[in-house]
Amino acid sequence: MDKSVIIIGAGIGGLATAVKLLSKGYKVTIYEKDKQIGGKINFIETDNFRFDLTASILMTPQIYKEVFEFTRKDYRDYIL
Repeated sequence: MDKSVIIIGAGIGGLATAVKLLSKGYKVTIYEKDKQIGGKINFIETDNFRFDLTASILMTPQIYKEVFEFTRKDYRDYIL
């Protein structure tokens, strides 16, 4: 029997959970109500301006590092 899970929301929590479950062999489906993923970790872009809506990867690196550690990957291979 295949293991599958549905995640509601593609913010940082939903995406981090999806990565962890995928690394454990689950089939993951994510549903997001907005046009783009990211939740509160997102931006608004108009004309030549980009506005960060909240804390970015630079301000919350441990969240991202923990996801990479969980999957036994080195974050430095993906994030400069």
